[in-house]
Amino acid sequence: MVVHQYVTSLNELEGAVAEINNMSIAVDGQRAPEDQPKPIFVIVSGAKDDNGKSWCPDCVKAEPVLEEAARELAPEFSVFVTVYLGREEWKDKKCVFRTDSRFRLSAIPALLKWPNAEPKLQEEQCANVGALKDFFEEFA
Repeated sequence: MVVHQYVTSLNELEGAVAEINNMSIAVDGQRAPEDQPKPIFVIVSGAKDDNGKSWCPDCVKAEPVLEEAARELAPEFSVFVTVYLGREEWKDKKCVFRTDSRFRLSAIPALLKWPNAEPKLQEEQCANVGALKDFFEEFA
């Protein structure tokens, strides 16, 4: 089981992380140790329209691969927060996810472990099972 939250801004992401750090997580009846930090992974992706379709073709391609990797490859008790960005917001060169030192993204979709900008996967790497496996092995 994967815990997953969805947000649409940096403020919402920071709020979700604060909540996650204060919540108790159980997987298959086993509780996460309270004295250990929960692994938090952030996915930054293109927002979806009313029909559930993202404006970002790379995000559409990566979504099922990322979901499978979250279930099968991520460390136990991991929490994922997906940030959905509108096209205009992402295309703005001053977008906080491009400029903030915790992200410094140049492409989406992107996957990183909170709160570090490195290592991260971006664009087609997020649809590459081998790259995802290598990424998650760093946190095993």
